[in-house]
Amino acid sequence: MPVHHFTLIVEGTDLQADPKTEALFEAGCDDATVGRSNGVQYIAFDREAESLAEAVHSAQPASGPDRPVLWSTSSPTGRAGW
Repeated sequence: MPVHHFTLIVEGTDLQADPKTEALFEAGCDDATVGRSNGVQYIAFDREAESLAEAVHSAQPASGPDRPVLWSTSSPTGRAGW
């Protein structure tokens, strides 16, 4: 199964706080890295799935249903996703 690399830009409370990071890991985000750049919080994934759409879809509930996803980028070539 191919690995899809993508980033979800999210808003809300700080995901880098230890309890939040642990909760993300337990929710299935063990293939993700949480970060912040210029005040923008993101979760970068390397997720196995049949398609990019399936990979992103599976990551959104794990990253938190109350956490709106603002943007997603992905590509094996490094270009923007959709």
